[in-house]
Amino acid sequence: MRARFLHLADCHLGYRQYGHKERFNDFSKAFYAIVETAVREQVDFVVLAGDLFQKRSIDALTLSHAMQGLEKLHRAGIPCLAVEGNHELAYFNESIGWMRFLAERELIVLLDTRFEDGKPMLTPYTKRNGAYIDIKPGLRVYGLMSM
Repeated sequence: MRARFLHLADCHLGYRQYGHKERFNDFSKAFYAIVETAVREQVDFVVLAGDLFQKRSIDALTLSHAMQGLEKLHRAGIPCLAVEGNHELAYFNESIGWMRFLAERELIVLLDTRFEDGKPMLTPYTKRNGAYIDIKPGLRVYGLMSM
C-alpha cells in the first residue's frame, strides 16, 4: 500500500503573538501555504495532529480562516484527518467544541478514541465519530487526542 500524506500540527490559528495583528495573519498565511502544498502535491490525505486553534474561544475571523483552508482541501477531494489538541478542547459545559463543529460540516474527519474502564474503544469512524478510518484499502489511521 502506497499513500502520500501531509502532516501538520500546532497551527494555532487566531494567535496574536506579542499582541500584534500581523502575527495573527502570519499564522493564517502559514496554514494556507500548507493547504496549497497539499493540493499542489495531490496528497491522499492530510493529518492534523492537534491545535488547529490557539485557544478554545475563537472569534469569527479565526473560524473563517480555518474553514477557508479546510474547504479548499475538501473541494480538492483531500480528506483532513484530525484529533483535538489541548488548545481547542470544548469547555466542560459545552456540548461540542470547534473541532466537532468542523467535523459536523464534514470539513475534517475527527478521530477520537473513547475509553471505558481504562481501555480504548477502537471503533470505526462512522457519522463523524470513531477511533479509526480506513482511508484507503489496506491503510488504517487511528486517532487519539493529543495532550
